[in-house]
Amino acid sequence: MDKTQIKMKNRWQLIAGLFLALATISFNSCVDDDFDEPPINIPKVDFERTHTIAELKATYSGLRQITEDIIIRGKVIANDESGNLYKKLEIQDETGGIELSLDENSLYTVYKLGQTVYVKCKDIYLGDYNELIQLGGLYNGKIGRLPQVLIPLHIFRDSLPGAVPAPQVITMNELSMDKVSTLVKFKNVRFSEAGSIWAPQTNDATDRIMLDENGKSLIVRTSKYANFASDTVPGGTGDVTGVLSIYRTTWQLVIRDTSDLKGFSSTVTPPPGGSGSGTKTDPFNVTKGISLQGQDTTGWVKGYIVGSVKSGVTSITSSDDIHFSAPFTSATNVLISDNEGETDYTRCIVVNLPSGKPLRTNVNLLDHPDNLGKELNVLGKLRTYFGVAGLRDAPGENTDYELEGGVTPPPPGGGS
Repeated sequence: MDKTQIKMKNRWQLIAGLFLALATISFNSCVDDDFDEPPINIPKVDFERTHTIAELKATYSGLRQITEDIIIRGKVIANDESGNLYKKLEIQDETGGIELSLDENSLYTVYKLGQTVYVKCKDIYLGDYNELIQLGGLYNGKIGRLPQVLIPLHIFRDSLPGAVPAPQVITMNELSMDKVSTLVKFKNVRFSEAGSIWAPQTNDATDRIMLDENGKSLIVRTSKYANFASDTVPGGTGDVTGVLSIYRTTWQLVIRDTSDLKGFSSTVTPPPGGSGSGTKTDPFNVTKGISLQGQDTTGWVKGYIVGSVKSGVTSITSSDDIHFSAPFTSATNVLISDNEGETDYTRCIVVNLPSGKPLRTNVNLLDHPDNLGKELNVLGKLRTYFGVAGLRDAPGENTDYELEGGVTPPPPGGGS
């Protein structure tokens, strides 16, 4: 190769090297441009609230469409992330809380715990579902979910999620309507069905009974769709946080997930075994009847009649709600237990005595105080009654129960 050819070769190598360097710079520049982080979009409202949540709820006197320019503000204290709430948010401000019923799935992906939200209430509905006041839409003439298309017109996020309001520590003597839909905490409580699972798949939701140190009780309600439904109810005592709710006259607590349970024993007490198969000749004993609560079980249960719920009581929270001796004031129910003379209502089943049926006519303690202490074998469904373990939906005919020693005719004008 002559000198001219060598010079030409070197020149082309130099030119190729320059092109390669320029291409590398250009590529790196493009890569940097392509991966620039986008600015964070922080939501911000340009209006103020006009009412507190307590002020809005104070206007409620029945289902209505809100026509005033009412704006409330609150922080999300519960959403649908665990599945224990469905198409709902609970928000709370310094005065109280309220449930938002929204026709949208996976609300938690947008409305995270601690997120501040403003609600423009005009044109949406304020109503109650069995005494639980909520905001939503209209469905068949009743309060329902706000349609998905309307949610962004009424619910507005403000800023990024912050701290969730601390739960208010209360006792079971301090349940009140102003605390409904707010975060509350109960200390040193236990569960009567420790070792059972939270929510069997046979029912849409299951009630578990939480007891304080004085034996007062509160229902903890869990959906079968909760991601902890198959977990076991813990043993021992501990603290429980949740959203206070109400169904008609019965107080309820809804936990958001199992992180709301603190301090319970890591060793779960197995559920009481009890005995019996639920047939007339081999009835469940009361212990087994309690363990089968909320599992859609219908069968025969046998136990000693130990008392009845006092007239006027709608939810049992302590033994003070029960007559364990005469005089009795109600013909609608009796309590049965495995132990004659039992006075711990958590070891009893409350049996509903249906109106107009022989079961009520012949068994109730108002008319037959001498039935106290007798064994009763009765057919019905094992489900919560007065907020505690119960037997309901009893057919109540003469063939559907057995009373020790037979029955005596009721007095004229008796409690049927």
